[in-house]
Amino acid sequence: IMVASIVTFFICIIKATLIYLISLITMAILFILAPIFICFLLFKRTAQLFNHWIYQFFSIVLQPVFVFTAIALMFQAFKVAMY
Repeated sequence: IMVASIVTFFICIIKATLIYLISLITMAILFILAPIFICFLLFKRTAQLFNHWIYQFFSIVLQPVFVFTAIALMFQAFKVAMY
């Protein structure tokens, strides 16, 4: 059981790292597109595109926070189970 839990823990760490890297790349792409979407805010017809962009941007910014919070909680549980 102990070996399986250690393997599962390391798989979760690898997945968290991948999620972090993908969110960094996505954040960079959204940041590069920022001037275009800020211009969309000038017109009523395209303002909704800006709203969707800003929603997506904040979603991507917060994603690593939640992932690493879950990993930290799992690490604490793992540490308590070890000792």
